[in-house]
Amino acid sequence: MENLYNIAIVLVVVVGWIVTNYFNKRHEITKRQIEFRIDMLQSIVLVKSKLKALIWDTKNSSSVRDDLAKALEDVEFKVNLFGNTKELELMKSIRTYANKSMCLDDKLATMLLELIELARNDIRKKFRMR
Repeated sequence: MENLYNIAIVLVVVVGWIVTNYFNKRHEITKRQIEFRIDMLQSIVLVKSKLKALIWDTKNSSSVRDDLAKALEDVEFKVNLFGNTKELELMKSIRTYANKSMCLDDKLATMLLELIELARNDIRKKFRMR
């Protein structure tokens, strides 16, 4: 009888350990995903602010254009790694538009705002803030 009692205690401890480990792992993965998504969102906002500065810049300096191109590449990289399907499609259309038109205008800014909205809503959903 005592052996049965000891076996039951060991089983409860082992099952508890496995369940706790599983939930801790899920928590860590979700936490890392949110960190990556926030980093991606910050990069998108940075690109939008650089685009706004370039649109309002009357000199249209090449250094600002170079900074914007580098920041846009960074955003594209992060969206390709961490973005969902809608964000990937929108990023592809942003890149296509930027390469085709070779001008940086309000349409590109609107597309970036849409990308910001998608990323922000996804982060809010992960935090259950809806």
